[in-house]
Amino acid sequence: MDDANIESLIVRFGTEAILRYRLISDAESDSGLPEVFLGGFIASRLYDELRCPIHIERPYTDMARELGIRLDPQLTKELGGLRADLAIYKGKVPTHIVEFKIFDEGTQPIKVVSDLAKARKLASLKPVVAILGIMICEKSRSPLASRLRLLEKEFGSPVCVGETQKSVDGKWNWCFGAVSSSRAGVKPDS
Repeated sequence: MDDANIESLIVRFGTEAILRYRLISDAESDSGLPEVFLGGFIASRLYDELRCPIHIERPYTDMARELGIRLDPQLTKELGGLRADLAIYKGKVPTHIVEFKIFDEGTQPIKVVSDLAKARKLASLKPVVAILGIMICEKSRSPLASRLRLLEKEFGSPVCVGETQKSVDGKWNWCFGAVSSSRAGVKPDS
C-alpha cells in the first residue's frame, strides 16, 4: 500500500463524500458535513479499492496493542478514549491511521495540524503512517489557494488536493486534500 496512492484515494473519495452528503441531506452548507460521514463513506470506498480491513472510529489503545506497544499508565492516559476516524490494516496490524478535519472559516491551520498529534504519537513508536484528510474551504477574505498555502506551510510539505468545487450556494470554493506523516515535515511529537 503506497502512501501517495492512499492519499490520492482519500482525496477522491473525500470529494465524493462531500458531494454525496450534500445531495442526501439537502445541505445548506458543504462544511456542515459530519466527520463521521466522511469516515463511513471513505472506508467503504477504500475497501473496494484496496481489499484490506478498514476500521471506523478505531480506539487508539486497541491499535497500540495490535502494534505491540506496551500500554504503560502514561500512554494509556494520553490515548485512552481517543479514536481514529479510520484505520487501514494489513492483516491484523494497522498500517495507516487516518484523521479528518474541516478547515473552514473558524479553524486555524495549527488546529488542523494538531489534530494529527494522537496518530503521530503511535507513528513515533511503531511503523504506522498518519494521514490527515482535509476539507479545505475558502474564507471570506482568503481564497482557496491562500488557505492551501497556509496548510502546506504548517505541514512543511505539499498537500495532495483534488479538483476545486463550488459550494452548494455557489458563493465560495472548496477542495479535499490529504497529507501523510511520511511526507509532512512535522515531527512525531510536535
